Amino acid sequence: MYHIALCDDSKEFLEEMGRIVESNLEYDSNMVCSSFSSGVELLDSDVSEFDLLIIDIQMDKVDGFSTAKQVRRKNKDIVIGFCSGVVMPLPEHFEVQPYRYMIKRNDTTEIQKTVTELLAEMKRRKKKKIVEVVSDGKAYRINIKDILYVYRQNRGSILVIENNDMQISENGLYVSLESNEKLVDWYQQLSDYGFEFPHTSYIVNMQKIKSIIKDDICMSDGQLLRITRTYKQKFHERFSYYFSKKYRRTTDK
Repeated sequence: MYHIALCDDSKEFLEEMGRIVESNLEYDSNMVCSSFSSGVELLDSDVSEFDLLIIDIQMDKVDGFSTAKQVRRKNKDIVIGFCSGVVMPLPEHFEVQPYRYMIKRNDTTEIQKTVTELLAEMKRRKKKKIVEVVSDGKAYRINIKDILYVYRQNRGSILVIENNDMQISENGLYVSLESNEKLVDWYQQLSDYGFEFPHTSYIVNMQKIKSIIKDDICMSDGQLLRITRTYKQKFHERFSYYFSKKYRRTTDK
């Protein structure tokens, strides 16, 4: 069963979004859609049970970003889609790892297309795609969403991973695992899940990017990684597409 939450202080748009979601080709009988007229109302519910949240950035009392930030703390796996009449993405929005942005004034076809992508991503994450990492004679089954980045080392590579539920080590929020597989091999496995090269020496999980300022990427573990000129255009194209075709970077001069 999939649980979807819609949050907007506009009753009219909330009803319209409900119709759009429930009429989408990706929507099926295994999905339940719940509506909330404020961030306060949403946060009073059990947000840990939701698989997808579509929320207005601009709302009275508690805005959408602040609400989504609290939701993300309680639900690491939820897919978040921001919608707004005028507000475009800001660097701090990446703290909650939104998957898509949609503009309310867009025609229904464009919004429906974004909803299709959100529902498809919700289904994909629910499957909890696993990869196997053999490190130091031990085999680990790692959820792809927990991988922050992978970098080249000698003839193999290093994976930096969120240590959720102490599955790898009892120490630290993040751990590093050595792998005999080359970086290019990891890219072939992970590119369909939002991983891209910003540099010849590493690939990053775009869902784990905290911010991008000019050509510096700040990952969720605080690590700063550089975008090189060789990969700059492709990386930003992939990043832009991954979050929304309406996303525009505002940090470049």
